[in-house]
Amino acid sequence: TLSWKQGSAPYYVSINNQAPVLYTAVDSIVLDSLCHGDTLLISITDSALNQLSASATIIEMQCISCPCTPGINIGAAGDTVYLSQLISNNTLPADSLADTCLSISGTLHIDVNYIIADMEIKMNPFATVIIDQNIQLLMHDVHVHGCDTMWQSWVASPFVYLNAKRCNIEDGIVALRIEPDALVILDSVHFHANDIGILLNDADANSTAMNYSSHYLSNCRFDCTGDYLLPPYASQTISRCGISANNHQLDLIDYNEFYDMLNGVVGVNADMTIFGCRFKNIRHNDQSLASSAGYAILSDNQIMCSLTVDGAISSIAAPDDLIMNNCRVGISLKKANLSCYNNRMQTMTIGIAMEQCQDAYIKIADNLIRCRQRGVYVKNSMPFAKCNISNNSIYVNSPNSIGQFVKYGGIIVEGNNSQSGSFEIFNNSIELDTSRYGIFINSCIGGQLADNSISMINEKPNYGIYMSNASKFLVSCNSVWGNGADATMSIANNLHLP
Repeated sequence: TLSWKQGSAPYYVSINNQAPVLYTAVDSIVLDSLCHGDTLLISITDSALNQLSASATIIEMQCISCPCTPGINIGAAGDTVYLSQLISNNTLPADSLADTCLSISGTLHIDVNYIIADMEIKMNPFATVIIDQNIQLLMHDVHVHGCDTMWQSWVASPFVYLNAKRCNIEDGIVALRIEPDALVILDSVHFHANDIGILLNDADANSTAMNYSSHYLSNCRFDCTGDYLLPPYASQTISRCGISANNHQLDLIDYNEFYDMLNGVVGVNADMTIFGCRFKNIRHNDQSLASSAGYAILSDNQIMCSLTVDGAISSIAAPDDLIMNNCRVGISLKKANLSCYNNRMQTMTIGIAMEQCQDAYIKIADNLIRCRQRGVYVKNSMPFAKCNISNNSIYVNSPNSIGQFVKYGGIIVEGNNSQSGSFEIFNNSIELDTSRYGIFINSCIGGQLADNSISMINEKPNYGIYMSNASKFLVSCNSVWGNGADATMSIANNLHLP
């Protein structure tokens, strides 16, 4: 609000060099189009031709940058309002709100059961909506978005029931935060251009205990296709991740898709089950992000957790048969048990990578992996409780400039000079173009390599099976097919040339 106390009416007021506007009997006006960081140029002339000119920069966020005109505007930056209060003072109707536009500033607590349908919700800078404990909120056909800057979050508190269908949610720093013991059902919800789409999070950041909530997502999409994020994330071209689970179990047991993001699903100290989901264009162009981006699925734990990824289970017909397409890493895990079946990966840099998985149960079977560096990469994970890598089809086409000692290939195992435990690699089909190794085993004690078929289709010096500092392995009935005299294998009696 701009106000003045001197002079006599009428007044001519010019804002930001626009044409003067005549005010006949007021000494204040509301400037509803300005917000944080804007420059304000003011010129006021009264009837006696007294003139005041000034300039200022707006330093407080007491503004509405996303007004609804027409519609309903509630709250102010820094304020906290409750839905029950808005109902009691007739700002909002009881029970439900539909077919309108609602602009939210500050923090809105939904503290009564409510229905929101067929409408637009504009979130002002850093606005937050908190669904209070034990509240039921139903939403369908709602478009939630920001205007000039990102907004903060919608929060499903413990013991909340949230059911949302056919909604679009955009421009949130954390679009939806699900706290332990909430029940959330999302059907055909589109999360677009958020920094994080969904965060499942324990309130205690230092906790390593696993927390649980009931959540069911079906036919949801997470993407940032073709857009930059709004300020203050304007330099970030794509979302950080679709779903992040911290100290919290995550169950995605139906078809959902993750496109054009830095990461798809990220779990930290999280048990995760992912069935029938699709991941595409999970990459980055900034080498400074190489260790933190480009994961379709990342399980990064300090305690032993479990990850299950099955590409074949989905109640909705997939648009294609690729589970992962054009991702830097398909599945990466640390300190986790893994069950990985029926996944079809194409244009990957690395298909599956694991590290520090001592005493884990690993099953990698019936997957199709087309990659540029490594199909399956195992590093410093011995001894296993049980590790079985079987019945996979792996195609590796590495860059022609690959160095002599770069370990690119179908299955690469780098141990730590310890017992391998129960470790089996059998009945895999591996095809190499310019990559160096079909199967590479280093610094491992004990295991079995059997019935693997390795085809090398170029004349570069390659190895079908290469074992270094490896002992007590049973190697039997493996076939290596070479194209040219330089195609060699370190275990000669398993070499079969056409």
